[in-house]
Amino acid sequence: MIGDICENPNFLKALSITSTIINVILFAIPMILMFMVILDVVKMILGNNEIKENLGTIFKRIIAAVIIFLVPTFARLFLNMITSGENALSNYTRCLNNIKNISYYQTRYDAIKDQTEKAKEEEKLKQIANYNLYLEQKKALSKARANSSSSTNPSTSTNPSTSTQSAANKKYKVLINPSHQIYNKTKSSNKLYKTEKLSMYIFADLVKKELKARGYTVYLDAYNNDTKLQTGQIQKLINESNAKKESVVYLALHSNATGTSAQKIGPAVYYASGFSNSEKLASKICNTTYAVYKNNSLTPSFSLSGCTHTSTRISEPKRFYSNGGKGAAVLIEIGYHDNVKNQTFIEKKGQELAKAVADGVDNYLSLK
Repeated sequence: MIGDICENPNFLKALSITSTIINVILFAIPMILMFMVILDVVKMILGNNEIKENLGTIFKRIIAAVIIFLVPTFARLFLNMITSGENALSNYTRCLNNIKNISYYQTRYDAIKDQTEKAKEEEKLKQIANYNLYLEQKKALSKARANSSSSTNPSTSTNPSTSTQSAANKKYKVLINPSHQIYNKTKSSNKLYKTEKLSMYIFADLVKKELKARGYTVYLDAYNNDTKLQTGQIQKLINESNAKKESVVYLALHSNATGTSAQKIGPAVYYASGFSNSEKLASKICNTTYAVYKNNSLTPSFSLSGCTHTSTRISEPKRFYSNGGKGAAVLIEIGYHDNVKNQTFIEKKGQELAKAVADGVDNYLSLK
């Protein structure tokens, strides 16, 4: 709008120059034309020029003077056209008055521009900081994986884990998708576990090793390219399993938070309402992970019956039922990362919790 333009110093400078030029034209040219008309009249009186010819010239010059005189009127009409009925004359007058205060509007314009550039620079620095955090987490994860490789080997299941059982498990695929929550800070004092994403990738490695030791075919979301398991990739694995009459189990691994000052502890497993397979898998994993807390003298904040929950956060289940098998999908909150005691437990008892998750999968798949 013109009202906004009238506070733009660049526009006011251009308007000031234009206004000066117009004032010069409106004063100088009519004066020149008036002088020329007077000169023509004198020539007519003193000379031998034809009166008709001199009158024609005088008439043309008078018309030119009138047109130049009407330039401001034409300018006002133009402003009315481009402002769609606004009070163009009033705004035009306001713009002319604001020319007297160009220095004020220039100072204000520079301040706003500086603030905008500063905000852009801060956003750029923020993006760089986020990327540096991402690189730092990748480096920390590599160290954590090296440490876990040199630690105790994956334990065998408390369920039958003979070669026959291991061979039977090969027909099942397990898709593990650990949390990608890079900004969820944990209460860990160990930088290898300082975000939910990093902590859950370490835990996912332990779960993967445990399941592979039991004969399952395991797919773990790749950390290197920082991408989630894509829908097409998941569907391809499911289609292949359907053709071979296999079942796919999907495990989303996360850690919880209350979002308040309240301190809670213990696991929770979510499944989509209406999918009995997922509900059964959730129940089995709740039983085994809940027991790990109890066996280590930690009492979860809720009863065992309160461990399983329905949730719309699970979007995968429908794809796991097309073969009529035992495919299922759950989201596991292995504990509360905003509770120092629980986060420390996740770190120190990660192997036991990973074994418990694998036991839950074993128990579920042995139902039939």
